[in-house]
Amino acid sequence: MGEVVKHGVLEPTLFTWLEKNSEKILKRDVSTIQKMLVKNIEIKQAIVESDEKESGQRMLLNLGHTFGHAVEQLSGYAIPHGQAVAIGLVYAMAYARMEESERVVSLLHAFGLPSHLETPYSAKSMVKAMQSDKKNRGKNITLVLPQTIGEVHIHTNETPSKIERFLKKYHDQNR
Repeated sequence: MGEVVKHGVLEPTLFTWLEKNSEKILKRDVSTIQKMLVKNIEIKQAIVESDEKESGQRMLLNLGHTFGHAVEQLSGYAIPHGQAVAIGLVYAMAYARMEESERVVSLLHAFGLPSHLETPYSAKSMVKAMQSDKKNRGKNITLVLPQTIGEVHIHTNETPSKIERFLKKYHDQNR
């Protein structure tokens, strides 16, 4: 479901639909789940078809993944991918200072997804894990950052030191 919410952040009509249909999804209403799956496949397909070589827009699908993969890796893969993406999405929203982050966190919680780590990993270890991400070019880190629901940008030149400062501050503020 972390990937589903991520697609909702990319596509505002899906996000609103998910908010309205979260109870039916949780009750496993078959027709609602089928619609959800079709909507998600259509979003991913449109993005992939528009950028088959992964040279631009397709990177949007990595929203939440740079932070999320670090969480996954540092947990020894004890945190499942969808949960790590959810946590990574929250980190990305905080880093971007996204105004609608509370709406996204509410939807994550509605689906039983975490929005933070009980015990955060050190900023230094997070950045080190993020530096091994295949999307990076050179020493800097590529982040996909949401400005609002439906407006997401690719930042290819974020410095490890800036991300480490952010993580230290974020962890201090969210204890």
